[in-house]
Amino acid sequence: MTQFDKIIFLDADIMVLKNLDNLFECPHMTSAIDGEYFNLWPQDPHFNSGILVIEPNESEYNKLIDYITNFSFDKWNKYQCIADQELLNLCYPEWVNNSALHLNKYYDVFAPYIQEN
Repeated sequence: MTQFDKIIFLDADIMVLKNLDNLFECPHMTSAIDGEYFNLWPQDPHFNSGILVIEPNESEYNKLIDYITNFSFDKWNKYQCIADQELLNLCYPEWVNNSALHLNKYYDVFAPYIQEN
């Protein structure tokens, strides 16, 4: 999708309640901290790939393909599988320390708690 300057990826289960145009102003790999609203994983913060700002380019594509091709799945066998979110977080470990890439916690709220916001 390198014909696009920026893509806003949303998982199929994301419920959009407000205009998201502001996300097009965010840099590559902007996302919400997974579970920040509930502080579920304070010892292991990582991003939620359910909402992700991407600036597609061939270099990033090659980085991901190389990472996945050389990934040691044996190390992660205890999980029985590893999904996109885990692979992306492992490929971009510096994300957690770059607060400019962190969306407000209200971008990642479980449906039963939406009315509380």
